Amino acid sequence: MRIGVYLPNWVGDAVMAQPFTVKISANGANQITVIGRDWVTAIYRELEYIDQIIPFSATELNDLAAHRRLARRIRELELDEIYLLTDSLRSAFIARLAAIPVRVGYRAQWRRLLLTAPQDPPDDTLHRSLRYLNLLTGDFAAGDNRHLPQPQLRPSANENDWASQELLRLNCSRPLAICPASVASSRTAPSQIWVKIISHILASERQVLLLGSPAENNYCQTIADQFAGQPVYSLAGKYNLRQTMALLAACQGAIATDSGLGHIAAGLGRPTLSLFGAGDPLQTRPLGKNTRVLTAGVHCSPCRKNHCPNSEQPLLCWHELETGQVLSQFEELLRETGE
Repeated sequence: MRIGVYLPNWVGDAVMAQPFTVKISANGANQITVIGRDWVTAIYRELEYIDQIIPFSATELNDLAAHRRLARRIRELELDEIYLLTDSLRSAFIARLAAIPVRVGYRAQWRRLLLTAPQDPPDDTLHRSLRYLNLLTGDFAAGDNRHLPQPQLRPSANENDWASQELLRLNCSRPLAICPASVASSRTAPSQIWVKIISHILASERQVLLLGSPAENNYCQTIADQFAGQPVYSLAGKYNLRQTMALLAACQGAIATDSGLGHIAAGLGRPTLSLFGAGDPLQTRPLGKNTRVLTAGVHCSPCRKNHCPNSEQPLLCWHELETGQVLSQFEELLRETGE
């Protein structure tokens, strides 16, 4: 059985989808192909059960002709089934153009007629990882988040060697990672909050790596500029996703927003404290055996909005988060994991 998996469009969602691909492999698929944006398919490299990766860039889908070209690439694989883990009309349209006999996904965006096995989406209280798995089993009821799967990410040996050499070049030894930003402004803490947190971390004679995407470079540099001459290194946008993953794996632990890198750190098994602003931990908490979530739990959260709708108390969910609680939770997590 040759099975395709059309991945979600965001890094965090793609990490939460990894247990889905493990389940397909365990169910006896003899060929698994993952298809998705080039910034998410990189997560699936070095996973031995993945046979093929079909990445595409955003510009490769900018018109109908581009959709057809991608569909032809997929059709050549002669897949028997495809699971669409994004709810977009586009993904279903491409799968239909690729003439895949069995096309499984949730009813959404008027795409029901493009699917051969449309399913009703589950309740929003289900964690996203189980939402994906539900396409296979249909076993998970609303709010059934007691036994969440664990992503299993890992860099290659060469990537680990590179990370060791890069940390040596920076004169870093087992630093802490800070992943301070998110694609949504409501999930990104004001920079002064991170300045307070990092100030306390430095007082314990630790080193800090600020990690993020190229779009987050200026934000991370603004934070780092507050610590001139101290061991705080802003590396946002300086490495590709695989390199950043290897650096995270080499860190003692991570404090992150509700972001893709927070999910990666947790999926690597690193002690990870995820700070949630507008996001809903019930739906998107990072998965990992050494992971905790902290939220202020204010009256307007979780709003799940990309931009703060609280005009009277902007970003209250972040301003009410106590620095002392962040640090005590993280130190406790490090002690529990022996770091």
